[in-house]
Parts: sequence; C-alpha cells; structure tokens
Amino acid sequence: RRQHLVTFCLGEEDGVHTVEDASRRLALMDRQGRVWAQDMLLRVSPDHVTLLDPTSKEELESYPLGAIVRCDAVALPGRSRSLLLLVCQEPERAQPDVHFFQ
Repeated sequence: RRQHLVTFCLGEEDGVHTVEDASRRLALMDRQGRVWAQDMLLRVSPDHVTLLDPTSKEELESYPLGAIVRCDAVALPGRSRSLLLLVCQEPERAQPDVHFFQ
C-alpha cells in the first residue's frame, strides 16, 4: 500500500522540465500544505506496474515495465522518509510523467 502524492508531466507549462524540477516543486507544495495523499495499491508484475484503488481494486493506471525509465528513492527537505519516484514514458506521449509516492 502506497500513497500517491503528485504527478508532474515534464516539459509542460508549469515550469517542470526535469526530475529535479519536479522534486523542488513537490517540496514547495509540501511546505505550503498543498499535497494531498491518495491511498492506492502498487502492484508489480513481470510486465506491468499497476496502481489500484485499495477498496474496489479498480485499476487506476497501468504502465508496461518498458515505459518506466526511472525508479528511485528520493529524499526531500523536511521529510524523514524517502519517497518512491517513478518516471514513465508512454509511447503516445511526447514527455514523461513523474510520479511521487510515500
């Protein structure tokens, strides 16, 4: 069970162009109390990472393993625990999405 914190699309108009930009933006949002955590299940299978609603088990998102270009633990200022970072590049999208989980 994980809590999804935020997703950024790199390169869009909000000034988030790199994973580091996304980390800084999340840290700012966190300091301002603007982060809302959504409970979900994160299931890893041999070919996909799937995000599920914890109650209904409904699939919220699913990413082929080949679409995950980065999986990392990152530390943000002011947080005692590291966050899970997934960067997913889907073929039909020009820019990847950056997902943060705690």
